[in-house]
Amino acid sequence: MSAVILAGALVHSFMLGGTFKTMDDEVSIVENPHIKDSAHIKDIFKSSFFGEGTYYRPLVSLSFMAEYHFFGLNPFYYNFTNLCLHLLNAVMVWLILRSIALDKKAAFLSALLFAVHPVHWEAVSNIAGRSVLLCGFWYATALYCFTRAVRDKNAPWFTGMSLASFVLSLLSKESAVTFPLTLMSYEVFFRRKINGREQMKSSAVTLAPFFLLLAGYMFLRKVLGITRVALWPSLSDGVLGVMTFLRASLTHARVVFFPFDLHFDRARAYYTEFLDLSILVMAAVFICAGWFFLKFHKRWSATTKFFLFWPVLTSLPVSQMVPVRAHGAYASTAEHFLYIPSLGVFAVMILAGLSVGRKAATFKMLSGTASRWVTTGFFLFLMLTTIQMNLLSTNELGMFERTLRYDPRNTRARVSYALALAKRGRFPGAEEQFRRVLVEEPWDIRSRIGLGKALCDQGRYWEGIEEYEKVPRLSRVEGASEAARNLNDLVEKNLKLSYLFLIQHYKDLLALDPVNPQVHYTLGVVYAKMGKMEAAVDQFKRTVIRDPENKNALFNLASSLDPLGRKKQAVRYFKRMTALEGEDEMDGYAYIYLSEFYRQRGDEEKMKLYSAKALAIKEEARRQESGGRKRINGLD
Repeated sequence: MSAVILAGALVHSFMLGGTFKTMDDEVSIVENPHIKDSAHIKDIFKSSFFGEGTYYRPLVSLSFMAEYHFFGLNPFYYNFTNLCLHLLNAVMVWLILRSIALDKKAAFLSALLFAVHPVHWEAVSNIAGRSVLLCGFWYATALYCFTRAVRDKNAPWFTGMSLASFVLSLLSKESAVTFPLTLMSYEVFFRRKINGREQMKSSAVTLAPFFLLLAGYMFLRKVLGITRVALWPSLSDGVLGVMTFLRASLTHARVVFFPFDLHFDRARAYYTEFLDLSILVMAAVFICAGWFFLKFHKRWSATTKFFLFWPVLTSLPVSQMVPVRAHGAYASTAEHFLYIPSLGVFAVMILAGLSVGRKAATFKMLSGTASRWVTTGFFLFLMLTTIQMNLLSTNELGMFERTLRYDPRNTRARVSYALALAKRGRFPGAEEQFRRVLVEEPWDIRSRIGLGKALCDQGRYWEGIEEYEKVPRLSRVEGASEAARNLNDLVEKNLKLSYLFLIQHYKDLLALDPVNPQVHYTLGVVYAKMGKMEAAVDQFKRTVIRDPENKNALFNLASSLDPLGRKKQAVRYFKRMTALEGEDEMDGYAYIYLSEFYRQRGDEEKMKLYSAKALAIKEEARRQESGGRKRINGLD
């Protein structure tokens, strides 16, 4: 086992120089107040991971809390913990395979493959992958203790350890819900042939505590309100989603043998129709695989069949029976999804490879020396690829650039790339990336806020404010999530900072040119946007004194007087504005205000007068719009 640990440590140690990433690390660690004070332990067990009402992973947050307590925000130690967990998981793979009676060579090679394979780079080198690593460790520990309990004739100590480990795996990541199914598979292939009532009863008694714990876990999430699960709008959409997962499984199978295009946050577009050619090809592949299994499975050992079913069962949470989206119309098919399923995949690979090697030696097709060279070469290729990916993980920008090279429409990765650029002061680049996201997903609030911030950081405050003001105020909607409230708080904070900077900027300009009406006017607009109406009125009055025919200033002055209850003054300035030449939309609003004012005063004649003027402006605007459409259509 020391060779497995050393090899795993060697290839993954290059990730220790990595930093916190902008995608999940900022939310779960850097900006997470819950991990920074032990008084929040209760909150951790009562709240959703990421605050979205979807994930429940208190054990992960507790591990971050412990690291923060001892090491603060030094990413080296968080990465080191991930590396240690991965090496422990490789040890658990060895223990499980030996407990299930694989010979030492097969167990060693499987554990070595698990330790060094590059497909695990995403789970190990990204700190937020902690949930996968922790869940994998407790999942494997629970299975190992279960096999020991069976071997030691239902020893209560190992049974209790298995149950406790199952609970800890559930508290690490939702993927652990498949564990009782894995135990059912173990019962079928190793413990007994379930063909009699007594045998089935015995298995039911053995597995019942695990299913009860699973039910308790689901009930706890229900009580805590962590039950937000998206559902497919129709059965056909659900079927297409599962087919998308099956197609992604073929890609996963390929990267296990030929990991040349590994990248962060892998995704695949959902199928949208059943007649897609790739669906037919994919169906043919799975039909052939099913035929092969049915024809030859009787020749295979129980161990081989158990590990063949392992990736099927452990992949159920991401099988798209419920949508697991990456972004937009793309399914998440991230490489870290393979972490727990890979145990079975690697075991079958090694068993098949050893079997082929023995038969090749029997028929003198391949000598033992040549077989060892082939195996060594394959492992060296994997190790070098793992080193390459771990080196890439220390370069956050390079990691996202690689993802976008393979998947240009990955808006999640592009948002993170934009944030990483902004963090390094590369604001024009960040602006470009946020704009590209908003072309694909104009409803993306985070990108809208990011674009506003990138513009403000370039000194383009009015453009930034315009983007901020496009963000819907979701926090005012009843039942808005904590995440929505946090986003709105961020918008309000950024707006306030932008306004304060503009106020200081325009005050500096006024110090140089105190009678500039345009500066007074713009400063008044800023005050009005901040809700400081008295200050806005003062600036608009200064503008009107120096520029009496400024319709915008007169309109904003009247509009600012109204919320202060100074309606008569507002009426005076609205009348003054409408008396100027030219009528536009502002005049229409002014006439509506005047009509309502005189309606409340009981002056029906003036009410009708201004109401008619407002209607005339509205009709004129409608006529011009209609004429414009006709010209566009070539009818005029």
